[in-house]
Amino acid sequence: MWRQIERLLDEGVPLRKVSLKKLPGEKGWECITRLAAHGPRVYIKLQMRGGSRVLLRSFHLSRDER
Repeated sequence: MWRQIERLLDEGVPLRKVSLKKLPGEKGWECITRLAAHGPRVYIKLQMRGGSRVLLRSFHLSRDER
């Protein structure tokens, strides 16, 4: 899974900046995308920490039909 997320980030998947509800004052990045061309749409929320540290905050099938 991390390799697919890394590939998406390298390809420039559109991310939206959000406030993290469980960590007031902290920011995260979210997107709804597919990990494979014909795969299901998934919701991914990441938090960037420090230089190159990335934390996966949420990952599940998307309920959004966009």
